Amino acid sequence: MLIQALTDRCHDFGICADAERDDVARLMMVLFVSGIDDAADMKSALAASRLVH
Repeated sequence: MLIQALTDRCHDFGICADAERDDVARLMMVLFVSGIDDAADMKSALAASRLVH
């Protein structure tokens, strides 16, 4: 689930640089550890985090 969410997120926002991809992966791990373990919830949380960055 996490790999697919990472791939989708990077594709949706045109992220292809390794450093940027790593940043997204780190954010996803924080969200996952915080209890977000559903693909739809992860997508929503990532979309919300985009407003902060």
